[in-house]
Amino acid sequence: MDARTPQSGFWAHNTVLFTALTVLPGYSLRVLRPLLAVVRPTNGVYLASLVVTDISASGESSAAAVDNLKDIIVAKFHLFSQKKNILGERPERQLRTLQRFLRAGLTASK
Repeated sequence: MDARTPQSGFWAHNTVLFTALTVLPGYSLRVLRPLLAVVRPTNGVYLASLVVTDISASGESSAAAVDNLKDIIVAKFHLFSQKKNILGERPERQLRTLQRFLRAGLTASK
């Protein structure tokens, strides 16, 4: 059975959680369209993965895993944007995908 907890923004299906990243508070990136993240427990921690790329992060809770994922998304976006000319195939593909969802610029909330 699927369930949604409005306060957390997570949708649950069995032990897998889904959340849409619509803001990256405190970062200088604007989210153009929501990024879908999948969060699942694995080996005593939670693993959050960005559905449209192969970017993942872990944490001790689902919220911590999502926060860590946001940090990695922002770091990769900025680093890859600065190093466009020397990226390998995988980072170049990740940057192209992230550019469809994110733009550099001030966010409305911090």
